[in-house]
Amino acid sequence: MYNLKRPSVASFDLAPGLSVTVRPAGQADFDFAQSTAARRLLTAEEGQEVLARYGINAGGDAAATDEESRLSVGVTAVAIELAARHLTSWSGVGSPSGEKDVDGNDVLEAVPVSLEAIAVLFNLRPDGGGSAFGAIFLEKMRGLSVLKADAGNVSAASPAGSGAAAPTPAPPAG
Repeated sequence: MYNLKRPSVASFDLAPGLSVTVRPAGQADFDFAQSTAARRLLTAEEGQEVLARYGINAGGDAAATDEESRLSVGVTAVAIELAARHLTSWSGVGSPSGEKDVDGNDVLEAVPVSLEAIAVLFNLRPDGGGSAFGAIFLEKMRGLSVLKADAGNVSAASPAGSGAAAPTPAPPAG
């Protein structure tokens, strides 16, 4: 039996002090985000606006040609496309307000969720190393139970692994 009721929202931490609330995504949502990102990245040479959408500096990140850099840009682009449709709110994301607290630290002003803010955040790496927030976001989204439920909605593999020994459904023509 298929469970058609999905939770309306889910929350998880991207890092200590940084949490997001999302509408859960199914495999079709991931596929759509991946195809949209791929299509936009393929046309990136045609316009600066595509690169800016993903927070890519045309003189820096976009100029990288090694495989690891291209993969990183691709993963970040998919994460941004998915977040643009499913990230509903966050906490712990701010920018300096120009004021200082009593200890001399910058007072951060909350930043609303927007495509530009998502692109900036997803290109950052927590503590300056490791995976970028975009990759962490994708990993956490894939871990939500909705995707695990989707994975159970498939047909079983044939016993021999192929249809080679399957009976012929109709006699040969002619």
